[in-house]
Amino acid sequence: DDGRIIGFQEKPRLKKPVSIGILTLEGDSLKEIEDLKEGKTQLDIMGEVVPYLIRRGKRVYGYLTDAFWYDVGSIEAYEKLDVELVDKLFSYLFDD
Repeated sequence: DDGRIIGFQEKPRLKKPVSIGILTLEGDSLKEIEDLKEGKTQLDIMGEVVPYLIRRGKRVYGYLTDAFWYDVGSIEAYEKLDVELVDKLFSYLFDD
């Protein structure tokens, strides 16, 4: 009820909430991430870091919305984006 996340699945294929990757972290969480990164050249924030922080008992919260969302995680996905649909969905932002 308070928005706390107790489990996390990266890119679920079922009708579950998805993440859009907007994060804020407290300073002590950065130390946790450094510990997780040890011996690795890179980390997947949503696939590794968020689940790790949850397992470590850190407070992870989410904000649920029914707003439009489209994953533009690749050039191909961006190119497939329906610009007219986006213009229609967000036209209220540009009304004079």
